[in-house]
Amino acid sequence: MSLNKHHQAKLPYFYPFGFGDGKITILSDGPLALGDPGTNFLGVDESTVSGMLERNFLPTNNVVLEQNVPLVEINGRTILFDTGMGSSKVFGPTTGRTLNQP
Repeated sequence: MSLNKHHQAKLPYFYPFGFGDGKITILSDGPLALGDPGTNFLGVDESTVSGMLERNFLPTNNVVLEQNVPLVEINGRTILFDTGMGSSKVFGPTTGRTLNQP
């Protein structure tokens, strides 16, 4: 797929997969930018954190976590383990996607 600045591919906000006799769907509640990794991981040497980020092809100057909500369907039951941030924007403008899931 070719992308240009006028057409960007949109990744889905959910990822379903089988788990035994059930199904788990990971719902994205949105990314959470933490910023400088040197100030966010207490008790861990900055070079250790930087090395882990580099080995995983992640930026070393800004840590971004994905806030995920697991939805489990098994034995005729549906279990939601978290409800996400809802309409609260305490953690920034990119959270609260769970409310907008299909």
